Amino acid sequence: WIMASFGNDSVKIFRSFRIFRALRLINRVEVLRNLINAIISVIPRMGAICVLLSIVFYIFGVMFTMLFKDAGDVVELGDNYFGGLHFTLFTLFQVMTMDNWVDVTREIMVYKYWAWAPFCTFVFISGFIVVNLLIAVICDAVYELNDFAEAITGQLPSDDDKSTDEEGGKFAQRKILQESVFELTDQVQKLIGDQKTTLEALNHLTNELVEYDDDFRQKETDSSLPD
Repeated sequence: WIMASFGNDSVKIFRSFRIFRALRLINRVEVLRNLINAIISVIPRMGAICVLLSIVFYIFGVMFTMLFKDAGDVVELGDNYFGGLHFTLFTLFQVMTMDNWVDVTREIMVYKYWAWAPFCTFVFISGFIVVNLLIAVICDAVYELNDFAEAITGQLPSDDDKSTDEEGGKFAQRKILQESVFELTDQVQKLIGDQKTTLEALNHLTNELVEYDDDFRQKETDSSLPD
């Protein structure tokens, strides 16, 4: 019975993955497909922004841990917000999402009255700049994708244009054939003219060689005669 229960639980776990079949709607809905394509196209830029956000998290995590790690020993806190670097990073993620970050700030301000300054600075950098920068990158990609789709749609001809283009296409093909025939005729005539010029040049060279040979033989004959 225990093995059967374990087997049923395993089957239920695998059956729960069938919910991912709902992702097939992405290919059927054009808006969702365009959104996914836009997100995929900006992954390199999003990766750079995430690296920047990680650097900001690490800098403020170390700073907040050094400044407020002893706050729990002096005042009563709702949780161990900055007892270690891992606690600090989790608290900073909560602050970035603006989930009760004001309550956390007020508790720390009991320990250090000026604690609002680093908290507000981190919220401004992470929540207002970096996160909005991610959103701006995605929106820019969607805008570019829409422009590209509109450009392609505007280049597609209508049915009337297609019929007109078919008639005009036949006329254009005939015109292109005529131009090709004329061009070939001109090339043939040019080749004939070049051939005539070449033959004339060969005849001229032949005549010169004959004259040179006659002169050379005449000189040899004159030199062989006795004085």
